[in-house]
Amino acid sequence: GMPLHVQRGDLYALFRLVEEAQRRRHLAPIRCCKIMSRDLVTVGPDDSAELAFERLREHALRALPVVEPESGRVLTVVDVATVASNRGALVRELPSVHFELVHEDLLAHELASTLANGPAHEAMIVDDDSRLVGIVTQSDLLAILGRAQLNRARSMTQRSASLRSLQRERAELVRSNARR
Repeated sequence: GMPLHVQRGDLYALFRLVEEAQRRRHLAPIRCCKIMSRDLVTVGPDDSAELAFERLREHALRALPVVEPESGRVLTVVDVATVASNRGALVRELPSVHFELVHEDLLAHELASTLANGPAHEAMIVDDDSRLVGIVTQSDLLAILGRAQLNRARSMTQRSASLRSLQRERAELVRSNARR
C-alpha cells in the first residue's frame, strides 16, 4: 500500500527509546538486512520516464531507484513528481531526489536516526559491492522498532509507561518543531 507518512518526531522518539534499550542490553541490535524489503522495483538509466511512471503507479511507490544494469549499483532515485513532469525523457536525464545509501549491516536504530534527521523517507540498502539489495522506509522502521519496544515491555504497566513516554517525547518534539 501507500507508505504512511511518518512524523519525524515519532521516528526520533522511537530511535531514542530503542537506542536506550540496546544500551541496557534489553534489545538485540537489529540490522537493516533483517528488516529491508527485498522485492525491489527499479528502472535503468536508459529506460523511459514513461516506464518509470508506470512502475511508480503500479506499485504505489513514492520513489524509484535507478540502477545500473551491469553492476546493480544505485545511480540516482527518481520520484513521482519528476517522472510525471518529464514523461518524454529518458530516466538518465531526470534529476535525482535526495536519498540515503546505507550498508546492509547498519543497525536499524542508526538508520532511524538518519531518516529522522534528513530529507529522505527511505534508505537504499547496499551490499559490500555497493549493489542494491533492499529498501527500508520510515514506516518499516517505525513498525519494527515499535514492535521491538513493545515486546521488550513485558508487563502491561511497562508497556503503557513506554507508550506514555513516547507520547510525551512526541509532544515535546512537536512543540520544539513549532518553535523553530
